[in-house]
Amino acid sequence: MRKLIINFLLCLMVFSLFMGSAHSKFMNLKIDLLSRIVGGTNVELDFLSGKYSLGPAVYKLDLTVSDWKYEADLIGGQVSFHADNADSDGWMATGKYLSGKFKMTYTKSNLAYIWLEPNVSVFFGYFGYQWMWDNFNIQLKLGQSKYDILTTLNFTASDGSTLSKNIGSYSGTNSSFEFRLGLAF
Repeated sequence: MRKLIINFLLCLMVFSLFMGSAHSKFMNLKIDLLSRIVGGTNVELDFLSGKYSLGPAVYKLDLTVSDWKYEADLIGGQVSFHADNADSDGWMATGKYLSGKFKMTYTKSNLAYIWLEPNVSVFFGYFGYQWMWDNFNIQLKLGQSKYDILTTLNFTASDGSTLSKNIGSYSGTNSSFEFRLGLAF
């Protein structure tokens, strides 16, 4: 929690250095604070044009829970339609796609079993609101995500032993919530 507060305050200090007019911006760099709580880094870069914004998205995860460690490296893109303009306050709808690799490690009795890099694809759909002040902005979004994993679980222990299980295709849906701080240029 302390790390999240320090990151938040650092972001606010950096954003305050770039204050200026909110209109006629062409780029918006955003970070999701909720991902930071679980060790994730969820960053997007928007290029603004009229009522649309689009650009790349990156998600990285490093989370340890009990005997399990989860790591992810996902990259993709997103596009948003804004009811007003992309560089002003207003309602928005967003679609996002991320794809990449996922790694899971299970450690028990000093043995580490590693499930290495299955392919993961995630589609997101959001509806939300954006507040824009000078160069600083906040986006609050609620939506749905759909994920697909195609893989065989191949765990390899640190002593060389293996454990395998073919799960084929694993798909599901989740509710999604984003709270993003942005810096517009």
